[in-house]
Amino acid sequence: MTTFAMILGMLPVAAGLGEGSETRSPMGVAVIGGLLTSLFLTLVVVPAAYDLFDDGQEWLKRKEYRKLADREYWARRAARVPDLLRTAARLPGAVLSATARAARLVGSRRRRGGKPTSDQP
Repeated sequence: MTTFAMILGMLPVAAGLGEGSETRSPMGVAVIGGLLTSLFLTLVVVPAAYDLFDDGQEWLKRKEYRKLADREYWARRAARVPDLLRTAARLPGAVLSATARAARLVGSRRRRGGKPTSDQP
């Protein structure tokens, strides 16, 4: 509420109302921009960063990083890519054509022993 009160108080200065306001107007715009930036950082970025660091700490405690060295883990992740592309292919517009092309490209490269896999025509 304090930030919004300050922004509303600086609006006449930023709008340039009155005598000699052309020299004070840039200051009003800068103050309003700084207040909005600090409000965004305080309410969004800092809690999000805290949450990421907290999740990372839990991830390290559970020793999840050991999965990254496992070949089977990455094989399972790579096997999910075509399914994810097919799911994304339901999106509208330009995204649809781009994901459809990517799905065809990934599908055409998934061959075993020179034969197409079962999900290909």
